[in-house]
Amino acid sequence: MAESPPNDQGGAPTATRKVWESSTLLEKNAERPNALVILNTPLVHQDLFRKIWAAASVRYCADGGANRLFDHFSGAGGARDGGKDEDERAEFLPDLIRGDLDSLRNDVREYYASKGVRIDHDPDQYSTDLNKCVSSLVEYEKEKVGGKEHQLILLGGLSGRLDQTIHTINALSLLEKEREFSWAIGPESIACVLGPGSHDVRMHMPAFGDTCAVLPIGQPAHVTTKGQEWDLGPTDMYPTSVATAVSSSNNLRKSNGGQVDIDTDVAVVWTVEVRS
Repeated sequence: MAESPPNDQGGAPTATRKVWESSTLLEKNAERPNALVILNTPLVHQDLFRKIWAAASVRYCADGGANRLFDHFSGAGGARDGGKDEDERAEFLPDLIRGDLDSLRNDVREYYASKGVRIDHDPDQYSTDLNKCVSSLVEYEKEKVGGKEHQLILLGGLSGRLDQTIHTINALSLLEKEREFSWAIGPESIACVLGPGSHDVRMHMPAFGDTCAVLPIGQPAHVTTKGQEWDLGPTDMYPTSVATAVSSSNNLRKSNGGQVDIDTDVAVVWTVEVRS
């Protein structure tokens, strides 16, 4: 969190702005460690994947997400990046595979089991595989790192079927109430849910941009922005809602260095294009 500067009379800061630093997704930081959960949807391109993986302190696969990780280093998923061999796949082993395991292929399960990866079968049908992985993360944080919360990165969930994408947005909306920072990153987009209040979002331009959007979810949102090519405010899409008007295909203002200040009265989705 970051505070605004003191007022002219030297008093206390007048507001608190939440700072979202996308560069922290790509580099290890002891103050804000990363936890990675791989979902069963297409992954990001190889260069970005490697950076996200290397920056994470904890790496889980939600059920069939293990299939995606496995295939990322074979002709099924890695050929577009030049093809990957067995030795390289063995360098990218998750700490945990968890879920009801109805999507986990037998060959993938056998491979990771042979490498000593922990595989947890949780048959609970009232909890998603993602929720089960988040529960494991919370347990890890309490038992292993003294309760220190990780920044959560969902790898996948923003491409493919529309219902799966909506489910990812729903998950981010719920996580916004439970954790300080949660992101989802797919092959084409990165997204987070901004809760009511003031936010400074700082996008790492070499990896993300220029196209961006602030999207309402659930109810009309009164949003003001500074740092987009076409900023939102009292005279433009105010409020913004699915039933009235939505700002899409906006752009980050290059002169602002990828930073956008966003104020909203209800939760909204912030999304930016992933560079290829």
